[in-house]
Amino acid sequence: MSEPARGLAGPFSLVPRHSGPEWQRATSPNVRAISLKQPWANLIVEGVKTIETRVWATRYRGRLVIVSSKLPDIPPAGFALAVADLVDCRPMTEADAAAACCEVYPRARAWVLANVRPITPVPVVGQLGLYRLPEDMERRIREELRG
Repeated sequence: MSEPARGLAGPFSLVPRHSGPEWQRATSPNVRAISLKQPWANLIVEGVKTIETRVWATRYRGRLVIVSSKLPDIPPAGFALAVADLVDCRPMTEADAAAACCEVYPRARAWVLANVRPITPVPVVGQLGLYRLPEDMERRIREELRG
């Protein structure tokens, strides 16, 4: 099991690159959300895009709600669409280009997603960076995932 990252408060930990029980215990029990412009959000929901790219890294590993931005107005815009497991965040390589649906660019980080589960679309006011959803919305998404 990984040791918590030093000097960081909150649910962050250095997490192994697998999804077994140790990984689940090492991650936050809460979900985080990230807003993506379309068509990228839809491509993740469809399983075409399994790597999201950013110029910043995160130590967060765990459930990540995929939210479609309101702009551009490609339906469904402004909704939480799926929950994925963020299993790794590392420098992007040429080998990641197909899964990321883009070419490598300077400072690109590959956010590796697994186990994407579409959910009933829920309206969300997006934000920049990783963010928490309102507690009632988070609870509703967890209940839907339990089935």
